Amino acid sequence: MREHARVVIIGGGISAAAELFLPTTLAELERRVLPSSREDMQVLVAKLGNQAGIVGAARLALQQYGDR
Repeated sequence: MREHARVVIIGGGISAAAELFLPTTLAELERRVLPSSREDMQVLVAKLGNQAGIVGAARLALQQYGDR
């Protein structure tokens, strides 16, 4: 049995324009993806938006190097 994506997260700079393309994206998912494959699927906009990469890099640095 193949697993399907349950959550799709739109992040980065494009997330600021989500209101412009998200309705069309959701409509296309409904039109093109089988109901069984999109069951429980969520399309979310990242809360950190364009800052996600910077925050992720900082977290990775802290995990790798801690308080050295």
